[in-house]
Amino acid sequence: MKKQGKYTLDREPLSPEEINRMQDFDAVLKAAGNPAGKGRNGTWQNGLYIAGTAVILSVASAVWYFTGQNKEQANTRQVEQKYPETMPRTQEGLEDPVGAPLVKPPVSQWDKTYAHFTLNADLGGEIVTDNGSRIHLPANSLIDARGNTVAGNVEIRTREFHDPYSIALSGIPMHRDSSGHYYYFESAGMIELRAFQDGKELSLKSGYNLNVRMRSGQRGDFNLYHLSETEGNWEYRGQVRETSVRQPATDVGNHTGIQEERNDDNIQETVVPTPRMQALQKEIRRIEADKPREPRKANPYRPRFDLKVDLKEFPELAGFENMQFEVAPEDKSFSPEHYKIEWNDIRLKRYNNDRYLMVLTRLLGEEKEQVVELIVIPVFPEGGFPQAQEKYEELLKDYEKRLQAKKAEEKRLREAEEARLRKETEEARRMQEEQRALEARNAAVNTREMIRVFSISGFGIWNCDNPKLAKATHEKVRFTDKSGKELPIVSAHCLFIRNNGVCPLYPSQDGSFTLPLKPNAGEIILLVLDGQRIAFKKADDAKVENGFLIMEPVSGSFGSAEEVKAFIEKQLN
Repeated sequence: MKKQGKYTLDREPLSPEEINRMQDFDAVLKAAGNPAGKGRNGTWQNGLYIAGTAVILSVASAVWYFTGQNKEQANTRQVEQKYPETMPRTQEGLEDPVGAPLVKPPVSQWDKTYAHFTLNADLGGEIVTDNGSRIHLPANSLIDARGNTVAGNVEIRTREFHDPYSIALSGIPMHRDSSGHYYYFESAGMIELRAFQDGKELSLKSGYNLNVRMRSGQRGDFNLYHLSETEGNWEYRGQVRETSVRQPATDVGNHTGIQEERNDDNIQETVVPTPRMQALQKEIRRIEADKPREPRKANPYRPRFDLKVDLKEFPELAGFENMQFEVAPEDKSFSPEHYKIEWNDIRLKRYNNDRYLMVLTRLLGEEKEQVVELIVIPVFPEGGFPQAQEKYEELLKDYEKRLQAKKAEEKRLREAEEARLRKETEEARRMQEEQRALEARNAAVNTREMIRVFSISGFGIWNCDNPKLAKATHEKVRFTDKSGKELPIVSAHCLFIRNNGVCPLYPSQDGSFTLPLKPNAGEIILLVLDGQRIAFKKADDAKVENGFLIMEPVSGSFGSAEEVKAFIEKQLN
């Protein structure tokens, strides 16, 4: 909305007597229902009343905040009582991580890099990672930081962790204190997913899920956990469904093998919108965005303004008369002085679902200007509110009629497309059965790779984990080099290679580490040292003498966790 010319927000200044009188809070409360106390046009009483209201809101916000915190803590305790512990406990003296980054790789160059994919947020779709994992994003399921549905192309970033080395060197926290019990990970793999548009991170809309089929080399039953980046905890999210991929002996490592699922065929019926369906969906979203706003009655004790709105820019406000704009309670910019200024320009912009920004501009010179942005709400004075309510019901009926007509047409096209797709799917299943029979006749299957199938309700880091209670002997050790000098340790882990297990080690208050020694686990002790160096040793070769374990530092130009892994395996084999 734009109007040219001079604008005066007309408000008489407060007298000293009024200011003194309004410092009596009880008097302010009594005056709340007194029409005689209103300002011009009955729209505003005085600035001190607004200030008093702000104090009440601040106190109420504080009460809500601490109540919410207590409720979150109670929910966390309830979850911990309901589900078993999932992460390894190492020892009593864990360092307090407050203030440190939640995910902090010991060496940034060794951390896993993200793979980048582009999808259309309106249509959704599926991405396939280099590992062969598949992630399906539903259509219209992404929102920005303000809760608005995102349209157009978005960037999906993903990375996966499938071996103890990459997990240990990622810096992802792998511990939880568990009442004196010692657990370690046996992971079927972790996956991290993020979504961005124009460099800004996006979220998944409530009620939508990402469907993940993660390729894994581990067999067995696994649970699903999500890393809470606000609490720093792993949250139990149910069990993971297991499927498998069969590969013929002549083509081991080919990721196009035949998939076998326990309960359903692996061919999915997914309707891809036709151009006409896409156009209808776009029109439906436009109609939904123009849904008329339900009238809101003005608060007689909040400041408000009369503005003429360009309804071409704000169709959701079309059809209403006598509309005013009230300063929102959360606005921090309003001042009674704004009424006395002649403004050269006033504009209205959307702020969120029910708020707008009123932008006031005054020229102070040839190249200088004063700009004030106020958060405002469309409201109706008490006298005009019944008529506005009647108009809203009339506009709402017309809106629903237009919306239902478009949705009915879109449904008809979708059903026709589904019928065509079912026919093609049946043919594909028939061909698949023939291929299965051919595989059974021509090649014996000697490899079987697992697929972990699960749905997730948001982005972040997700882990398929099988927590194990460590049946191991424990040694308290200090790590030194051959000269007896203690090593400058950045991070320390025990890697249980045979079971894909990871157990982080933390120093106690006296500087020693509790080292679990587990037989027949292919255990490797891995230390990351200052200067991008490492030290490693097979646990079977670890000889602790007088509480000291000698490990020699190794320097190398490692560029990734894979290179660290390859180097260690070459040295140990």
